[in-house]
Amino acid sequence: MTRYVLALLCLSACADDPGGAADLSMPAAPTARQLAQAEAVETYANDLRDFTGQAQAVDAAGLIEEARRIVYQGDESTYVLSKAIRHVFKALHQGHTVVGAGPPDYSACLDRGSRVPLRGMSWYGVCGRAAGDASIITYAAAANPIGLRAGDRVVEVTRGAEIWRSPSFLQRVGEEPVCDGAVPNEAARADYAATNLFGILMAGDQLRVIAPDGTERTILAPERDPAAIRCFDPFQRAERLSALSTSQRADGVVVVYLPTLGDHPDHPLPSPFTLPAYRDWVAASIGRVNTALAKYTGITGIVWDIRGNGGGSQEYAIALMDAALLGPTEGALARCYARIPGSMPPTFATVVDYPMPYAVFLSPPLPGVAFAGHQVLLTDGLAVSASDWMALAARRAGHKIVGHASTGAYGYTSGSSYVARHIPAVAGVHDGIVSFISGARCLDGSTSLDLEGDAPVDTVVDFVPTDLANGIDTQLEEAARQARP
Repeated sequence: MTRYVLALLCLSACADDPGGAADLSMPAAPTARQLAQAEAVETYANDLRDFTGQAQAVDAAGLIEEARRIVYQGDESTYVLSKAIRHVFKALHQGHTVVGAGPPDYSACLDRGSRVPLRGMSWYGVCGRAAGDASIITYAAAANPIGLRAGDRVVEVTRGAEIWRSPSFLQRVGEEPVCDGAVPNEAARADYAATNLFGILMAGDQLRVIAPDGTERTILAPERDPAAIRCFDPFQRAERLSALSTSQRADGVVVVYLPTLGDHPDHPLPSPFTLPAYRDWVAASIGRVNTALAKYTGITGIVWDIRGNGGGSQEYAIALMDAALLGPTEGALARCYARIPGSMPPTFATVVDYPMPYAVFLSPPLPGVAFAGHQVLLTDGLAVSASDWMALAARRAGHKIVGHASTGAYGYTSGSSYVARHIPAVAGVHDGIVSFISGARCLDGSTSLDLEGDAPVDTVVDFVPTDLANGIDTQLEEAARQARP
């Protein structure tokens, strides 16, 4: 069955030493509200301990101790509670687990005044990605209120007495609370932080910015725009609104841009949903790609651009790289098992919960992509779920992978191992805590090693400031170079 992703602290207050030691001493007398908030954090940490598919047990006791200190040193606000929750959440290396503040519909995360935004949001009309320890602007609306331009790099933020800067700038940004999905791959966390920066910025924050020509300037963040944009696509391309788009470059390379691998108005999933109908949907999806490729002549190579792809169908993703990877042996690529809730140490059912592939894909076999030349997969940290399976399949098929490592999340959001453990709001104490936990553990079919966090990439490529300023996509250029014979 298809699987989908939902919708993903610095303790130091030292103004001039972002890496300095924080005062972790407990206040003498926590308030009643702080005590109640700390109990909510403890409940959350224990839920992760009992339900996550992470093979190594979550150290709930140790995380709770640190989280309590955050709460007790804070001002009783939802923001401080969310920082404590994020401290616990960030210790998790199991994808498809989601946390947020407010009701389960995420409405609080979409509020213009929220200090806990939905991941991928920008309130300033710009989008960023990681470039070293900076957030480089990949897209800037012409009249964005913060005055940033493509190729600018934000390298430092001052908020009150605190300064976020290298050597841990993106790490510090990543410690701010966000309504978020877990990111198992460490490298991918930098892309998420660089993107989320423009969701967590507040009016009055001071940014140090380096322009493409090397000059520096300071920008004071204004009030947020009335409406946010989503920055999963680093360039806000109009094509992101389609399930599939293709174009051929002057060098003959065809770029296949896939913003999603799942349900889309262009190509909706079957209803009612059955395995045979789903198999036909996957076959038709590949057929749509082949129809698009048939428009071109003299193809020298293919670049599959899945940057920011939110996932969808693993079988579709894998078949695009090599349909043969879906057979002939059930579970040859990977096997996923469901956590036995509450087991300690974590134990898992012995029956495979999610085989790769289902037998239905083998007879008749799925069609392959109608191109036998060089192919390159272009990824970034915001490519997740089925996109991670696509990267795994690309590695198995011998296709090169360029860009930034993907999220490394191989589980799923369905079945008995996926649970909702929301903590209801308590009037006068705290907002609700949204919590979905994946109990899936996926193992490599060949090595039986855990797949979570495995995000293959052959050539790491950052965006170059001067390229972005001149409308050049550095990552795509390298991917196209490798795709040519």
